[in-house]
Amino acid sequence: MKKLFLFLFIFLMSLSLFGQDKAKSTNTKNRNQNPSKFNESVKYFGINVNFGTDNNNDFMCGFGLSYKYRYKYIGIGGDFDLYAFKGFWKKNDVIDAEIPHNDYYTIQNGNTIGGGINILLISGYKNLFINFGGTLTFLNVTTTNVSNVTGWKWKGNSDTKSYLGPAFQIQYYFLNNNRVCNLGLELKILNVKKEVNNVTVSNVNNNLDNWCSLINFKFGICL
Repeated sequence: MKKLFLFLFIFLMSLSLFGQDKAKSTNTKNRNQNPSKFNESVKYFGINVNFGTDNNNDFMCGFGLSYKYRYKYIGIGGDFDLYAFKGFWKKNDVIDAEIPHNDYYTIQNGNTIGGGINILLISGYKNLFINFGGTLTFLNVTTTNVSNVTGWKWKGNSDTKSYLGPAFQIQYYFLNNNRVCNLGLELKILNVKKEVNNVTVSNVNNNLDNWCSLINFKFGICL
């Protein structure tokens, strides 16, 4: 799963560089548009950089692609994002092997990587976009087996599951060097279960429950 995430990360970065090389010949109408006329027809396709957290206070960052179209005060849009959580790169004291006995308990470590697809209805006025819709989000969760005999931590299970939930965004679009950019805030609320591979587990802290919220600060630039 980590190799897949890294491959998609490189792909999105390559697409971003390609878009920068083509900046002078593509999306000229959007980039030369006066922000005061953003209440008219606006089309936007670009790459986003995301920074945020989940309700377990795990930092996450990522990249994604975004498409928005608004005619006057209403429109549609979509996003595709990839995330890496703190658990993806942090070092820990877990032994990379199966626990050799049955006297142990299992804890959930939180999310490691994830991603999502948003389908959005768009409203707003001039530079301000208000987007609401649904998200299909996938999250990879790992567990750790803790020995009741020694207290040592051993490698547990890993599972990736998909979740449906509402997504809300508020974004502000502006021009920078004749290119349309945006800053925004995104909130996703997902109904998740306390289990991995059908095994119910206890949690590292009590903030993890049946609901998971993802909050992202987004910065986007038109390709």
